[in-house]
Amino acid sequence: MSLSEPGQVRFITASAGAETAISGDANILKLTFRAKQVTAATLGNIGVESAILGDARGAETAAALASITIEVVPAGPVMPEDVNGDGVVSIGDLAIVAANYGASETDAGECVRIYLAKQKGYPIGS
Repeated sequence: MSLSEPGQVRFITASAGAETAISGDANILKLTFRAKQVTAATLGNIGVESAILGDARGAETAAALASITIEVVPAGPVMPEDVNGDGVVSIGDLAIVAANYGASETDAGECVRIYLAKQKGYPIGS
């Protein structure tokens, strides 16, 4: 495997001594992926192509390989009026707008809310 090959990662892990050694069937890594935005449902594969485990004596064992097919679907419609990002337009969104009426991004206190509202395309301030 080339270190510069797109779409591939390499992990080298170790336990911190015999008292924390991994034995039997155990989860070693937990990975979280974030997909790129898509316009249509798309399938992708995530797989382990090679996994070698070693013990304190240097003995190596090939681990079972695995793969999974995932489906990435387009995100739902974005509503600029949903200022707090909870998926509905409600009194909570109006409260944020009202509390920040006339404010600018340089005003202290509510800069984050103003920024998020502007990112969603909602006109805040003058």
